[in-house]
Amino acid sequence: MILPADPALTGSYDYGEVALFRKLLDSANDAIEVIDPATMRLLDVNQKECAELGYTKDELLAMTVLEIDPRVNSESMTRIIEEVNQTGFLVMESVHRRKDGSMFPVELNIRLVQLDRAYLVTIARNITERKQAEAALHRSEAELREAQRIGAMGSWYRDLKTNTFTCSDEIYRILGADPKLQPITYEQVLSFLGPGSAQRILEANEVFIPTGKRDEIEVELRRPDGTVVWAYLHREIDRDEAGHAIGVRGIALDITERKRMERELRQSEERLQRLIDTTPAMLYSASPDGAMDFFNRRWLDYLGLPLEQLTGWGWAAAVHPDDLDSVQSKWRSTLATGAPFEQEMRVRGADGQYRWFLIRKEPVRDPQGSVVKWYGSGIDIEDRKRAENESRRQKELFQKIFENAPVMIAFFDEARKYELVNPEWERTTGWTLQEIREGKVDVFSELFPDPQYRQTILDRLDTSNDDRYEVKVKARNGSVIDVGGRLVRLSDGSRIAIGRDVTELKRAQDALLEAQEKLARITRVTALGQLAVAIAHEVNQPLAAIVTNGNFCLRQLAGGTPNLNEMQATIKEIVDDGTRASEVISRIRGMLVKRYPLRTELDVNRLICDTILLLRNELARNRVCLRTEIAPDLPHVLGDPVQLQQVLINLLMNAVEALRTSRNGLREILIRSAKDADNVLVQVQDSGPGIDSEVADRIFEPFFTTKPEGIGMGLSISRSIVESHGGHLSFVKTSAGTTFQFTLPVSHDGAE
Repeated sequence: MILPADPALTGSYDYGEVALFRKLLDSANDAIEVIDPATMRLLDVNQKECAELGYTKDELLAMTVLEIDPRVNSESMTRIIEEVNQTGFLVMESVHRRKDGSMFPVELNIRLVQLDRAYLVTIARNITERKQAEAALHRSEAELREAQRIGAMGSWYRDLKTNTFTCSDEIYRILGADPKLQPITYEQVLSFLGPGSAQRILEANEVFIPTGKRDEIEVELRRPDGTVVWAYLHREIDRDEAGHAIGVRGIALDITERKRMERELRQSEERLQRLIDTTPAMLYSASPDGAMDFFNRRWLDYLGLPLEQLTGWGWAAAVHPDDLDSVQSKWRSTLATGAPFEQEMRVRGADGQYRWFLIRKEPVRDPQGSVVKWYGSGIDIEDRKRAENESRRQKELFQKIFENAPVMIAFFDEARKYELVNPEWERTTGWTLQEIREGKVDVFSELFPDPQYRQTILDRLDTSNDDRYEVKVKARNGSVIDVGGRLVRLSDGSRIAIGRDVTELKRAQDALLEAQEKLARITRVTALGQLAVAIAHEVNQPLAAIVTNGNFCLRQLAGGTPNLNEMQATIKEIVDDGTRASEVISRIRGMLVKRYPLRTELDVNRLICDTILLLRNELARNRVCLRTEIAPDLPHVLGDPVQLQQVLINLLMNAVEALRTSRNGLREILIRSAKDADNVLVQVQDSGPGIDSEVADRIFEPFFTTKPEGIGMGLSISRSIVESHGGHLSFVKTSAGTTFQFTLPVSHDGAE
């Protein structure tokens, strides 16, 4: 209760009465709270409230309702005040939070008291015990209902005089009948029985009622909705004082679920037997002393023997003689220890052939730990044994290949760590696998001492996938060797590097290239000898023009009044003719002089035009018509102009010679250029007799020729030149004439 400090607020009052009221308030069995509805602050509490919550009174008076009742907020407080205003009081359940954080249920009786202003007075009763009792009651009721449902048992009484039945509610549930059906006549009960059960009841009654002997029977019941249920009946005779039967008293137990389980058990046993007989595994069992007493159908079919011949220890006759002693010895040892049995053995089949089986046996023990049964299986592992033998053979074969292969083999894991190297790798590099595994050598640093080159190798190792490679490796003795091979990535990210020392091969290739260069120069000289007349004509033309223009200038000067404009034009022509003659001489000299190949950006169309200009006299002399199909705006290629011009000259001269012997009236050569993917394509096609299919596959072989005066190196050298430029020279089969073509890669980086 609120005790105002200023008596003027409430008028006069008796302090003795107030003290008495405070004493009564603090001795109350329920907690009492006085609350300011506007601020929800606690204005007054009694001692029970302090004891329940664990706070002092001063602590509580500094708190709000929200701090002790987590279910209350400003909105709910508004609703509480509205309801209290309407009804005068409110009873509700909530929870209070103690100072230690624990909570307990309370029943709140809330009233609105109007003094100097409105106050909410709440009586909070701790209902923990009541809640616990309610929960216990709910559990008991639920358990009782569950027991009644699980028990599914009802009682009944048959009055033999009226031949009617009085039944408990559970009987009605079992029958699926309406409880209002009271009493039930004997005929109505019989109508619930299945045909077989009704007959059994009638037959049993002929003995049961006269003798009064206790009777138990299972019956099938059919409910009105068609559902079939089963019931167990226990019946006893009820007699009067004279001993006459006046009624039958009994109980009925719903055994539908048990019957279902029995049916499912029988079906399960049948399925299990079928499973045992049809499973791919071969199953058997043995008694505790090890004597076999059961083999499933799979075993019997495989062995081709009757069960009687295999039981006991008769099965031993089917075991391979070489395996029998060890099998029997281990089986006897297993029987002594009770440990699981597992062994591979060969067993003879009905066809007389032995196959490998994995035999397993497991003991089944009673609660005391004694073995009461052995169950086992036999798994055909013939294919696995063959695969294991083949795997061992292949492993041995691969090991021999690995150890004796004349190539270097190294295996890296995903982290580029060397896992395995073969003897050839050790012999070539000088480092051993043991040194690598013991961490005595940083392999990559030793093999590739240059950091930049080493990083390039490592990057390629990370990104390559079944790529060919050629690297320079520093051996342990300090020599630098060329290694070429293939890098293969496996599915788990590891890699295998297979390579060989190609240092000598590289030297031989360099020597071959040098020899080919010398032979190419000889070929160029031979070709130039054939073109001497054409070259002389090319040189004579500009020289004759120079002489003619020089004589004209002399006559102009001798006349005394020369025409300076005409002389200037004539002198310019002399300079142009001299330049053209110099270019002709330079081209001829470039074809004869030995020098290293140059790589510069070339315009293929310009190269074609220059070659045609060089050979135009030879074409005219042989009455050959030359046509061109030049693709515009072709990208540049990177190459040596003299070498590539030699290829064009060789192809054109071959075409001229083919047309020279042709009996066809038309002598025509077509030169075509085009863009082909990332390459530039050049074709030379003639209308000659063509090349026989028998020799077409050999025309690029060195020293193979179809011309009596030829040496058979022109096409071979031309192909080498084109391939050294990263391109390809090939013969194209056509219906008429002969067509050769070559491709050159497009230049992307500019001249080197």
